[in-house]
Amino acid sequence: MKVSDLIKFSLHNLWRRKLRTALTVSGVMIGTTSIVVMMSIAIGQTAYFYEMMNQNNELTTIEVRSGNRRPGGRNGGRRKGPNSPGAGEVPPTEKILNDQAVQELAALPGVDKAYPVLEKPVYFKCGAYINPYAQVVALPQAGLDDLQMKVRKADGSEAEFNSREFSRNEIEFLVGKEFGRNFYLPKQRDFDYENGAKIDFLHNSVVYFLDPEAMNRRNQPEAEKMPGGESKTLIIPRRRAARFYGVMQPKSKMDFRSTYMIYTRLETLTKELKKEFRGRGFDQQKLSKSGRWSGDITYSCIKVRTDSLTASQKLVDVIKNLGYEAHSNASFINEMQKQQQRAQTLFGSIGGIALLVAAIGIANTMMMAIYERTKEIGVFKVLGCPISRIRNMFLLEAGSIGFIGGSFGLLLSTLLSLAMNKLPIVGMLLGSMAAMGGENVKISIIPLWLYGFALLFATLIGALAGLLPALKAMRLSALEALRTE
Repeated sequence: MKVSDLIKFSLHNLWRRKLRTALTVSGVMIGTTSIVVMMSIAIGQTAYFYEMMNQNNELTTIEVRSGNRRPGGRNGGRRKGPNSPGAGEVPPTEKILNDQAVQELAALPGVDKAYPVLEKPVYFKCGAYINPYAQVVALPQAGLDDLQMKVRKADGSEAEFNSREFSRNEIEFLVGKEFGRNFYLPKQRDFDYENGAKIDFLHNSVVYFLDPEAMNRRNQPEAEKMPGGESKTLIIPRRRAARFYGVMQPKSKMDFRSTYMIYTRLETLTKELKKEFRGRGFDQQKLSKSGRWSGDITYSCIKVRTDSLTASQKLVDVIKNLGYEAHSNASFINEMQKQQQRAQTLFGSIGGIALLVAAIGIANTMMMAIYERTKEIGVFKVLGCPISRIRNMFLLEAGSIGFIGGSFGLLLSTLLSLAMNKLPIVGMLLGSMAAMGGENVKISIIPLWLYGFALLFATLIGALAGLLPALKAMRLSALEALRTE
């Protein structure tokens, strides 16, 4: 019996019991669909997390902040005196985040670019409402170029963010859509974010003060300004009219940056800060021994951009060895990959249970086929057909059921995947976190390797399910088989 004859004969036997074959194939189809859909959701969530983290190049960005280091090598430069173990210890030195630090980090191998970031508290006021704790993030041109988003203007129109023109000549603010909710009345005891007033800052007059500490001191009762109620000459902060470039439009529901952040241009802000805080400094700026500020800006952090994820993971340790504190989302990638792999394994295992049930159905179908075709098996043996061909015939039939059911399962999985991506409500019903991300987020992703794996797995499960019936057919006695009615 040729291989082609074996295939034709196996398919003919399946076609003779169309209803039973169809029911068995349906079980395999459901099992295959379960595996593919569940794993596609896990893969979709993995892709969503990567995309969310990489919206602002987070995977290749390292945030560098000042750290303490002890001079003198690994022993910390500790000099012990005769009286105590810790006597004579050299105090730690702090790495200052200034322009020299930016140049030092930019010169490291693997660095694509490095730019400073200044975080400055600003006091906003609109009529009787205040927002005294607003954190403004000032970025240079290199950082502003990364803010690729749409902006809603005061007239309601949307436009692409123009980083070249933003805050070029005077301080402008690019704010998140929830900026207006952070205003409240000074006498209000509890800040009610949900039910409080929402200021329409685009169409109302808003002023701001670069010295929120001075404003807060002025608003305190006189007895609280100095211990014992002593009078003190207070600095009068300069009042400025706030200009808003627009409101950031989020790229997805999980884009929190476009919801709460406040941006301005670093060069324009530092120019005004040097005027207002001349000599006395502000926040964490470094002062001389005489208590005066030289005007050199100490930045809040430095963003270091690398050209690859691998470079980011390696560069974190290099920057830490220089005495800085370095943090990168790339440090958590390996752990996240392990978690996503566990999720895919779990989801695939849940779907595999359905395919296991289908395998039991295949085994039952093949056992029934042997009982019905016992005499036929005896004829094959009497005619001299090798028992290996009889075994292969039943294995081929079982594998064909798995292959056909797997093929229909892949077709159904593709339709369900399209439905989930087009109708996010379907993904939410299936418990996919990515369904909350917006219209452009793919809840279900079926890569080519998953198609091949699922089809091969279904075929293999079918063949294995038919192995026991095939062995039973091989062990049948030819004479007993011929006597069977």
